[in-house]
Amino acid sequence: MMLLTLLLTPYILHKLGVQLFAVWSLIFVITTCLGFLDLGIGSSFSKYIAEYWAKKDYSSLNSVIGFGILFFTICSAVIFFLAYLLKGPLMWLLKVPELLQKDFTYGVIGMVVVVSLVNIFSVFREFLFGVQRMDILNKIIIFSSLFYIFFTIFFLEKGMGIEGLVYSTGIRGVVLTLSTVFFSLKLFPTLRITFFPLNMNVFKKLFNYGIKMQVSNIAGMVHLQTDKVVISYFLGLNFVTFYELGQKIATAGRSLPAIILSALVPAISEIDTYNDHTKLKDLYYKGSKYIALTIFPLIFLTLTLASDVIHLWVGKGYPLAILALQVLVIEYGLNVLTGMGTSVVRGIGKPEYETRYAVLVMILQLILSIILIQLMGFKGILLSLLVSGLSGSFYFLVTFHKFFRESFKDLAKKVYSKPFFASGFAALITFIFSSYLKSLAFFPNRWGSLIWLSFEFLIFLISYTFFIIKMSYLEINEVQPLTVYFKPKLANKICSIFSK
Repeated sequence: MMLLTLLLTPYILHKLGVQLFAVWSLIFVITTCLGFLDLGIGSSFSKYIAEYWAKKDYSSLNSVIGFGILFFTICSAVIFFLAYLLKGPLMWLLKVPELLQKDFTYGVIGMVVVVSLVNIFSVFREFLFGVQRMDILNKIIIFSSLFYIFFTIFFLEKGMGIEGLVYSTGIRGVVLTLSTVFFSLKLFPTLRITFFPLNMNVFKKLFNYGIKMQVSNIAGMVHLQTDKVVISYFLGLNFVTFYELGQKIATAGRSLPAIILSALVPAISEIDTYNDHTKLKDLYYKGSKYIALTIFPLIFLTLTLASDVIHLWVGKGYPLAILALQVLVIEYGLNVLTGMGTSVVRGIGKPEYETRYAVLVMILQLILSIILIQLMGFKGILLSLLVSGLSGSFYFLVTFHKFFRESFKDLAKKVYSKPFFASGFAALITFIFSSYLKSLAFFPNRWGSLIWLSFEFLIFLISYTFFIIKMSYLEINEVQPLTVYFKPKLANKICSIFSK
């Protein structure tokens, strides 16, 4: 989905224009904020679905399903009412020009309706996630995304602007919802939709866990989304677009390790059910290795090629988007290193460790962003995000390892150091080759730029792989899971290289 969004972004930007594109971005911020009125209960579904599924407690599992639908129906009505009341004050806060206020109002109300309808049945999506049927869920997401792409292009070509984007998002939501409900009920006959009587024990578990998670969720939202509100208020809509462009690619960069993390909370909940600390520790270190293996090269590669990526993607004329991308990829990337720890504390029902870290980041971000944007403008908002994010990530890693009774220094030395230096050396080699060859060749169009960017990526990939192998970072048992999608002959060849 993230790749499809990236491919569509230049087209949507071209059709909407810089200011209306910023309005569309802010509409997403608003719907995200209103979504937090669920008290965090939505984030507790996958954990307890996984737990009850492992215990074969189908009665409690069905209670989660029924309660989820009932709760989100009530919550959606409240959210719609608030969105209708707040649309005026929000336009004032975000300084939406009068010419764009009609689009803003339609977009906010329309997207709240769409998101609310999807959320009512989101518990079925969490069910497939909780029972670790991501294969089905991923196919459904891809299938629904194809509808989104088709209808986005169709409606924008009709000149429907934000109204068309609301329609295409709504169609995608309907397809996603119907598909998740259908496959959940078809593949798992034990699943039932029962509203009454409410299982109060299940409700208490969902509520207590959700409230703890909600603080973290709100803090994370403030850290990742409210910058756009601050930018819109102090600098204007054009700067929101520059920030959004950089953020989209930075977010896409962290999506690969996020795929690894997405499956962990249900798996950790199942391990914790059997109190298998040794297996949990092994999962933590292996997961940390895979994340470090992907995130450090993504950071260094993006820093090196940021200018070429933005120029290829949306064209020239967006230098602030390049700066935003470089800063955000560092902050988002290093934040991913906390992902294994946050997955563990969520999976074992100790979200308060994540909560403290998230609150620290939120407070730092709110204070620094308002101060620095007035002193340094757009660069100030980026600096505030970087300082608050890195401070919070370091705090969490240190405190989590004390709780986990493992040495953070050992983790940094054994898990982080080799991918970090391998990525740095690979980036240096790529930069030298790129700088030299650019003086000899010129690519006037996007096809030429794509070829050039692909060549730079290949140089980096070869260099990084060479250093990782030479540093003996991965054990043979850690390489084998990465080769499951290759043909046996190629998989054996890869394993033999790492075993030398």
